[in-house]
Amino acid sequence: HNRHVSVDEDWVSFRAEPGQIYVIATWRLGERADTVVYLYDREGNELAVDDDGGEEERASRLEWTAPNGGLFFVKVANWLPILAGPGTGYDLTLSVRQAE
Repeated sequence: HNRHVSVDEDWVSFRAEPGQIYVIATWRLGERADTVVYLYDREGNELAVDDDGGEEERASRLEWTAPNGGLFFVKVANWLPILAGPGTGYDLTLSVRQAE
């Protein structure tokens, strides 16, 4: 992903299974990227947010257990929304973590 214009936001959706643990993370950030990840339910309620919890400096990482099944939405924004263009790229992953 790349922030093409200022205040650009990227959105993705996924279907969750109840009780499953999901990890949403950004990585391989460009030199001008500083991601913030938001999680929403289908009604638009914000469920979680992370700014700098990723393994890389300025990356984001949310670990969330789905209380119920259904469609959920992830928004990725830049901490400084005016930054755009070269150097604002990042990769996004959604994975399932096994309960310990």
